[in-house]
Amino acid sequence: MISHLSYLEKLEASDHGIFFYRTPEEKRRVLFTFLKIGLDRGEGAVYVAGDEAPRIIREAMLNFGLDVEGLEREGLLKVANYDEWYIVHGEVEASNIMALWERAYEEASERGLKGLHACGEMGCFFRHNLVEGLVEYEKALGRRLRIPMAALCSYSLDHTGLLKGNSFYDLIKSHGALLSPGFAGMVEFESLYPRVVNEELEALFGKKGAKTILHFLNRRHSLSEAELVNKPEDFFAALRSLFGSSTDLIEKWILQRLYKELGLK
Repeated sequence: MISHLSYLEKLEASDHGIFFYRTPEEKRRVLFTFLKIGLDRGEGAVYVAGDEAPRIIREAMLNFGLDVEGLEREGLLKVANYDEWYIVHGEVEASNIMALWERAYEEASERGLKGLHACGEMGCFFRHNLVEGLVEYEKALGRRLRIPMAALCSYSLDHTGLLKGNSFYDLIKSHGALLSPGFAGMVEFESLYPRVVNEELEALFGKKGAKTILHFLNRRHSLSEAELVNKPEDFFAALRSLFGSSTDLIEKWILQRLYKELGLK
């Protein structure tokens, strides 16, 4: 069993995880396993389809070994399409999506279930060019969910190439757990990102050079380590005052290093 399948057992109420997958088969295997873990614990399950049609998801669930019709009939499983959950009438409203999750959890509680395992396919946001709305929604959910349910958001690795650096950083910061082909665990962005930046600057300019650069940016642009984490775009804007267009290459190297640390490369 690969590591991220084993790690699914660790996800509990209020955990907000992000999962990067290579193939639809890998996505289904991980998400269906995640839902089954919840069902086996006496919890409800919700699957929001945003990459594939609900019909295809139900057929795949049946092949996986889930009694889809029985589970839906008993109110233990709900498979919804993205246009009734994430993108309604072409709009992304984070508060409305949150209300749907709250209602799903309330319905599970009313049925006497112990909790809720929920997962969603996020490809619909990319297909409809609504990445900005997606990022705002994920940020609204936060690293720890206000609703005591376990949630897992799935992203194709192809999506990473469509994200600007800042959007990618915001997505990582908005989740606690991260699962990828080469990583499974909790991610503390506030410690990971500054370390990656420091190590990449040291690799390029040496320890003294990196320290001098960061000291200069802090004094000239008030970029403390906290600011570095909260506003990566400001860091690179300030760095541009030193290195001009070469900053693009430095940013690319930092992002690639982060991908590697998170098992995305």
